[in-house]
Amino acid sequence: MVVSGDRAEDYYHKHEDGERLDDALVLFSMLLYDALLGIFAAIAFTFGDTRSAILLAITGLMTFVGLTCQMVFGLKPLVRFFYGLCGLVVYFFLVVRGGQDSSGLFAAVGLVFGFVIVLGWRLALCFLASMAAVLIVIFYRDIYLEGSQPFPLMMELKFFVAHVGLSVLALGYGYVLDSRIEHLRAYSRKMASLAYRDAMTNLPNRRSTEDLLKQRWEEYKRSGNLFAVFLCNIDDFKEVNTQFGSGFGDGVILRIANVLIHGLRSQDIISRWGGDEFLIILPGQNSQTAMKVAERIRARVANIELVMRGKPVPVSVSLGVASVEHALSPEDLVGMAEAGLFQAKHSGKNRVMMG
Repeated sequence: MVVSGDRAEDYYHKHEDGERLDDALVLFSMLLYDALLGIFAAIAFTFGDTRSAILLAITGLMTFVGLTCQMVFGLKPLVRFFYGLCGLVVYFFLVVRGGQDSSGLFAAVGLVFGFVIVLGWRLALCFLASMAAVLIVIFYRDIYLEGSQPFPLMMELKFFVAHVGLSVLALGYGYVLDSRIEHLRAYSRKMASLAYRDAMTNLPNRRSTEDLLKQRWEEYKRSGNLFAVFLCNIDDFKEVNTQFGSGFGDGVILRIANVLIHGLRSQDIISRWGGDEFLIILPGQNSQTAMKVAERIRARVANIELVMRGKPVPVSVSLGVASVEHALSPEDLVGMAEAGLFQAKHSGKNRVMMG
C-alpha cells in the first residue's frame, strides 16, 4: 500500500491533544488524592487516632511512589489499578472503624469521585459496584474493627444510598468527560489530517513529504540506504484548465494520481507537491532504476484516454529524476529533480530527464 496522508498523520501525531488532556487530569487527580491522604493522616494524628494516621500515611506514601512511577515510566494502566486498590483499602478502613464518630463515613464518601477520575469510568464502575456489594456484607453482618461500635441501622442505610447515588453521579460525569476527550481526539485527528494530507487526492501534501524526505535523508547518512526522487508535472495544465474548465482539470489530476498509486511499489511515497505537480520518493533506487520507473509512469500517463465535447484530450507529463548519492541535502535533491524537470519541459515535454 502506497504511503497515504493517514499514515503521515499517524507518524507525526502520536501524542494527541485529547490524550495529553486525559493524562494531565489523571496526574492532577492523583496529586490531589495524595495531598488529601496526607491531610487526613495529620488530622487523625492530631486527634489521637494513631492507627488511622499510620494507615493513611502509609497509603499516601504508596500512592506517591505510584505517582512517581507514572511520571517516570508511564505505567498508566498498572498505576491506575494500584491507586484503585489503595483507595479501596482506605475506603473500607474508614467504614469498618465503626460508629464512635461519623467522620470516617464522610471521608469515605468523598473518595467516590476520585475513583472515577483516576481509574476512568469503566474500571471505576467495577470497583464501585464491588464496593457496594461489600458494604452490604459489612453492614448486614456488623463487620467492624475490634472494639469499634457498629453504626446505627439508619446511618448505614443513609450511607449506602449516598454511596450508590454519588457513584451514579460520578460515573455519569466520567462518561461525559470521556466522551468530550474522545471528541477532542477526533477533532485533533481531523486537524492533523488537514495539515498533512491533500484533500483532493488523499495523498500526503508538501508539508508532510518534506518531513518524510528529511527522515529518508537521515537514514541515508546513517546507514547508506539509497533512495531517489522524481518530480512529475502535468504538461500544459493551465491550457487544459482554460479550455475545458477547472473541473476537468481536477479530473486529470485524479487520473494521474491513480496512475502513480497503481504504478509504484508499496514502499514508494507519493505526494501532491503542488497544484499540478507530484513528488515521488523511491526507497532503495539509484539514478538508473529511478529513470526506468519514471519512464514507465510517463508511458502510462500518455496512454490515458480522455474525451471532452466528443474530442480526445491528450494528457502527458514531464518528469525530473534525482538520486541521493549526488545531492548535498534534501533541498538540493529536490532542486536537482526540478532542474531535470526544467530540462524535460524545454526539450519538448512528455519526457524524463535526469537532474
